[in-house]
Amino acid sequence: MSWVASNFFREVRNNLLTGATSFAVRGLYLTVRFRDDGWEQVKTAADARGVIFVLWHSGLMIPLGHECRRGVRALISPGRDGEFAARVVRRFGVEAVRGSSSSAGGRALLEAVRSASANGAPTRWALTPDGPRGPRYVLQAGVAWLASRTGLPVVPIGIAAERAWHLKTWDRYRIPKPFSRVHLVFGQPVDVPASLSRGDVERQRARVERALMEASRAAATKAGVPWPD
Repeated sequence: MSWVASNFFREVRNNLLTGATSFAVRGLYLTVRFRDDGWEQVKTAADARGVIFVLWHSGLMIPLGHECRRGVRALISPGRDGEFAARVVRRFGVEAVRGSSSSAGGRALLEAVRSASANGAPTRWALTPDGPRGPRYVLQAGVAWLASRTGLPVVPIGIAAERAWHLKTWDRYRIPKPFSRVHLVFGQPVDVPASLSRGDVERQRARVERALMEASRAAATKAGVPWPD
């Protein structure tokens, strides 16, 4: 089989798989009831200033069922798994930017943020700061570095489902069960100072991590499930 034919069939397969997954996710979220806490206040701030949303990798696809996805650009890791995730989120109107939340990935994203913000309009970004390979529930420093360089506030999103399946992956990826309730807790925006030293980056990284942990714990309490899960 020629290289052209091989690429053609791979693209057809990927499109079919993306379409089937997107259809299944949409169907699932028609049955799931979303409950949010803090969204209206965060929405106002995001509309005025722009924002960086952070959520753990295990809940990557869950906000696609909530209005917070609208107008968001998501940082999706490079690689095969990231390509599939990027294809799916685009079906929900989310722009996918390829990179990672490491410092190197943060630099690449910084250029994308500056480019998107060039017209002066507030922008919304979403990152999974423990992705793409973990450690699970450990926030990488690139988030604090990026917030410092852009001046955008960081908003943690805690996510918990009252009933969910957990995949046997490094992050114990969560899929809400049909007709379950999903709780999203939007924490207070965290402003990271500009011009951080290396030690300051670590302190701000820990600060944002604590805020995301607190939002996650609050969501789990509302869902009546343990945290960490």
